[in-house]
Amino acid sequence: MFRKILIPLDGSELSESALEPLKRVLHEVEGAEASILFVSDPDAPDPPEDVSIEGSLRRVNARLREWGLECETLRESGDPATKILDVAERVGPDLIAMGTHGRTGLQRLVRGSVAERVLRHAGVPLLLVNPSSEERSEDTAFRRILVPLDGSALADAILPYVIAVARSVGSEVTLVRVEALEPYISHPLAGVPMLEPKLWNAQAVRETLQPQLDRLLDARVDAKIEARIGEAAGEIAAMAEDYDLVALSSHGRSGVSRWWFGSVAEQILRVVTRPVLLVRGKA
Repeated sequence: MFRKILIPLDGSELSESALEPLKRVLHEVEGAEASILFVSDPDAPDPPEDVSIEGSLRRVNARLREWGLECETLRESGDPATKILDVAERVGPDLIAMGTHGRTGLQRLVRGSVAERVLRHAGVPLLLVNPSSEERSEDTAFRRILVPLDGSALADAILPYVIAVARSVGSEVTLVRVEALEPYISHPLAGVPMLEPKLWNAQAVRETLQPQLDRLLDARVDAKIEARIGEAAGEIAAMAEDYDLVALSSHGRSGVSRWWFGSVAEQILRVVTRPVLLVRGKA
C-alpha cells in the first residue's frame, strides 16, 4: 500500500525518528521509493554546530538504501509546512513519514506545529513519530495496534491502512470508542431543572463498532473491541502506552477537521509517545 514515501528532515537526529517505525510499516513491501526532503527555513535560527545537514541526508539515504528503497533528495527553501505540502502535491507520495520533534526538541514550538499544520491539509496518510517512542527496542514490530473510532464512516477511513499493516506483520488490533463523560441529564418530568445520574451502557457502545470489527475479522485480522468513558484524547493517550502504534482518522462525526476527531487527533499527537498513523478522512 505504501510504495512512495516522503520523508521531511531538518538535519537533526530527532527529525530522523520516523525512520525505524517507517521500516516496520514497509515490512515485506518491495519496490518502495523514498523522497528525502530538506526544507531550509529562512526565519529559523541557525542550526547548532553539532547539526550537519549534509551528514543527515547522507545518513538517511544510506539507511533507506540498505532497506532496498530507491531514494532521491529534494531541497526547498521557505516555510517548512507549506513546502512539505507543496512537495507532496508535486511528488504524489502514498505516505508522509516525519518526526514530531526537530532541532531543539521542543514539540510545540518547532516540529510539532509543523506536523499539526501538515496533518490538517495533507491528502495522504502520515506516520508521525515522537522521538521518545524509539526508547523501545528497535526490533519491536507493530504487534499491537490501537484504533480509536467514533462509529462514523469518516473515522473508518483509517481501516484499510490498519488492515494492510496488521496483515503484513500479524498485528493484534484493538478498536476503541471513547464516550464523553456526561454525569447528569435533565429529568423530563420535572417542573424545574432537576439532574440525575446518566447511565453508561458499555455494551451499547461496543455494538456500534461491530461492523468495523467484522470488517477486520473478514480480512483475517486478529481484532477486538473496547469501550471507554471519559475525555477522548486523555483516554486514548493512556491506552496507547500498551500499544506499538496508534492509527486513526483526523475527521470524525462532523467531518470538520478542527472539531471532535480533528482536535482529538492533534491532542493525541502532542502527548502520545507511540508512533501515530493518521489519515485525513474526507466528507
